[in-house]
Amino acid sequence: MNPRTLLSIVVCALAARFGNQLWIALGDLPLLVEDASYYWDLGRWIPESGWAYLNRGQPGAPFPEVERMPLYPYFLAIVTTLFGPHLQAVLAVQAALDAAACVMIGLLAARWSAGAGLIAGLLAAFSPILVIHSGMILTETLFLTLFTGMLLLALRFLERPTAGAAGGAGLLLGAATLARSVTAPMIGAMTVAAFAVAQARERRWLKSAGCAALLFAAACVAISPLLTRNFTELGAASLSAQSGPHLLLWVVPLVKQAETGRPFSEISAEMNDKIRARLDARGVSSESTNLLKRNAEFRALALEELRTVSPVAFVKAWGAAAALNLFAPSALLHPGVRSLRAEAFYDIEADGAIQRAIAWTVRSGPAFSAVVVVGGTATAIANLLALVGLVMLARRHPWTALFAGLCVLYFMLANGPVLSPKYRLPMEPVLLALMALPIDAWIRRRREP
Repeated sequence: MNPRTLLSIVVCALAARFGNQLWIALGDLPLLVEDASYYWDLGRWIPESGWAYLNRGQPGAPFPEVERMPLYPYFLAIVTTLFGPHLQAVLAVQAALDAAACVMIGLLAARWSAGAGLIAGLLAAFSPILVIHSGMILTETLFLTLFTGMLLLALRFLERPTAGAAGGAGLLLGAATLARSVTAPMIGAMTVAAFAVAQARERRWLKSAGCAALLFAAACVAISPLLTRNFTELGAASLSAQSGPHLLLWVVPLVKQAETGRPFSEISAEMNDKIRARLDARGVSSESTNLLKRNAEFRALALEELRTVSPVAFVKAWGAAAALNLFAPSALLHPGVRSLRAEAFYDIEADGAIQRAIAWTVRSGPAFSAVVVVGGTATAIANLLALVGLVMLARRHPWTALFAGLCVLYFMLANGPVLSPKYRLPMEPVLLALMALPIDAWIRRRREP
């Protein structure tokens, strides 16, 4: 893409993001939603603790912070140290990062079709899920920028395997994992894929193994300080303490609900009782600062509970969540739309995720329902365009299409049965690039005499 095209994407992206921030400010809408307050506090604690590796606690008695991945809190700490403890300063930097992600999404599509680059970049510039998250104090924007850079280098490697592309992709994948641990399993998968791609392209065993090893080593360089600290100080080679509670208090209740039809809140309360009894029996205090030890107990109990569930329940829970997450309108995440909700989604008792979604929409009133219908229709059209784009890509670049499809499938599986439009975000770079292909083809046909 030429500089004018890149500049057009950046200008549109910044205009959309600053416009959204102005809307939130004028509407006096909350900025600190979900885990935002927690991240904001972590970013403030880092300079106060002397830039230690994200330690918390009272002065003189710190303990390692493992509930969240450290990169975004450090990002907050750096921005607030440079520009002061102002939310708007962070959001301005995030808008710039997101604009860079939009450019990279355009570059992704441009590698498949020259005309699709501008289209994909503009789609990203006005993508609701990207715009909304850039205006929140959450990890998504930082993660997306790093992950999109990784995708761009991975695509370059897929076309022509080089050590530079392998090392760069590995480093960005490791950095993205430091922002959100959801990509941790991808490190192993990408290492194997790098070897297979290089071997298929050039059939040179030594080079193929070298590229794979370089990708893996670069990713490990990014995450090894965190793993080393957690192992030496807490005795567990884990990235964070989130996996166990997530499995036990979200995945288990949702899968059991799919099997038995019991209310989510009832099963969740039962799991809370079981884990308290388990921790007491093993002498693990609920106030213990070794959260990784507690996380291991949560995970062990969750796996025990999941072994009792039929495979059909897994398919049912995962399938409903994947469909709803893929088709749910991103506008539901906006603070202005959140204020229209009548009650929390999981507080509604219904038979299955789809019935709960319908009841939740109806109970939240006509304005909320209108957002769901209009946004859901737009999202369905976007998904259809992406599917057409995937078919078009498969005809010309089958291995690239396979990579794109596997990326989307990975996040659909990794997100599990938990419902939220935000789980579409990691798939968005691929989906937007794919959407641009049929739009570009349609425009070119219209221009033909």
